[in-house]
Amino acid sequence: MAVEKYIKNYINGALVPALSGQYLDNINPATGKVYAEFADCNEHDLEQTVEYAERAFPEWAVMESERRFRILMRIADVIEQNTSEYARAESIDTGKPLTMSLSQDVPWAQACFSLLRNQSVSFGCPITLSRC
Repeated sequence: MAVEKYIKNYINGALVPALSGQYLDNINPATGKVYAEFADCNEHDLEQTVEYAERAFPEWAVMESERRFRILMRIADVIEQNTSEYARAESIDTGKPLTMSLSQDVPWAQACFSLLRNQSVSFGCPITLSRC
């Protein structure tokens, strides 16, 4: 995963800049150097994001648990498959040692999606996991 110079927002299935077009420096705390810039969002970006989320929610709310399971499983799998790259990015962003990101941060992120995936089955309609 190459770190982009400009980090955009992920809204409504697309990477988009802040509505203002402005960016803020993202500084590596270990080196003090700017390694990227991220979108400088304001209340208009938030309003737009909430609007898209509210539009998407009805479909998610009635989605069959099997489909939810597959979506959340895919996210957990992608995190697990890219652990090294995500840990490196987390270490650059936070200044944490790579070993900490590898052993704690990324596995916890993957575990959260796995938990959500399992809850989508437990609290949703019964499914046959062998079909996944």
